Formats: sequence, structure tokens, C-alpha cells
Amino acid sequence: MKCQVVLDEESKALLDELARPRGNNRSFVVREALRVYAAMETYLDELEQDPAFRRMMESSAEDSRTGRLHSHAEAERIVRRK
Repeated sequence: MKCQVVLDEESKALLDELARPRGNNRSFVVREALRVYAAMETYLDELEQDPAFRRMMESSAEDSRTGRLHSHAEAERIVRRK
């Protein structure tokens, strides 16, 4: 089935780059990209429903709100001092 889409320059360049080693088969790249994207969305939907994941995210949000987190630079300084 044919389908027409509009791509920006960057997306077109990526598609061409990915298609090149696949015999310039852009349709193959688009089909595979859609499959991967759909699988990722399904995984994320399932992950977000996991009670343990939700607790972890809530704990992280609480740590952020209460200032119990260090920036990356602060963490590097702490590790270097030890």
C-alpha cells in the first residue's frame, strides 16, 4: 500500500542514510521504524502501569521537591573528594 508523507530536511537525510546500506529501500526503513516505535510505546505503557515503577518515580519526584538530589557536577565533586 502506498502512503505519502512529508519530511523535513533532517528526517529525509536520516531516512536516506538508513536506507543506503539496505539497497536504498526507504520503505523497509519506514516499516521497521514504525514497528520499533510501536513496540517502544507498548513497553512504556506497560512500564507506567507497573506499581514498583510508579513508586520509584513518586519517590524520585519527592526527592527532587525536597532538594535531596545533587546535580551531576555536585555528584562528581563528591566522588572526587572520596
